[in-house]
Amino acid sequence: MYKAEISKIRSRLPAILASEPNPEIATEYQSTWNANVTALRKNSGDKKIFFRDVLIMTIKLNRRFEIDFVLGDQIRKMILDVFVDDHNTVTNREQRPYSEQLRDTHLSGLQIDEAPSAKHTVFIALLSDLADVFDTRFDSEGAMKAALIRNLARLSVPIRTKSLLEKWAKKSHSFSSSFNDVKDDELRAILDLLYTIFCDHWGPSVTDRLMSQALERVASIPEAKSYPPQRIL
Repeated sequence: MYKAEISKIRSRLPAILASEPNPEIATEYQSTWNANVTALRKNSGDKKIFFRDVLIMTIKLNRRFEIDFVLGDQIRKMILDVFVDDHNTVTNREQRPYSEQLRDTHLSGLQIDEAPSAKHTVFIALLSDLADVFDTRFDSEGAMKAALIRNLARLSVPIRTKSLLEKWAKKSHSFSSSFNDVKDDELRAILDLLYTIFCDHWGPSVTDRLMSQALERVASIPEAKSYPPQRIL
């Protein structure tokens, strides 16, 4: 069942994952994706449901393996291409943010509650970008997340938001919630804490430059048109 579609995805996935900087992550991602989709095929007899489940599973894997948001979008768009037969719809869809693509898919009755909002996508992109900058300057993978965990007590936000941030920082494999419903002032508090952490190491002048550059990079992703990262400041 769905053998043709799955074969196409499996044949195209390695080329996309070739952009993943860590070959071990790319290999493990593909292996896990293959195993999960095999399990889904055994339990689904409806194409709409199977298509939905494959997308949700892929979203979760992207979070689990912390796949770069650009790379993650390429994977999801490729899956949409394979499963959606209306090529005109696909062409139009590819020009729009992923969160809108998923909501407006023409398969009637299909609804995916776990599709990230523009706010979630932008904020995760900003966190990931700042983590890359911090870790590169420290020459230590995971340095920013470790600093966040050490400083969580300084963060004045509701427990749910603090717990959400901690799960992201700890790379929890059960991380399935999102920042969709977190208030802007709570996101701002998280960035304020990061600003303080950056300043502790490099001072306000360098930190201002690093933060501005990160905001500029994230402002270029499609979701930033709906939720500009400057709204968090």
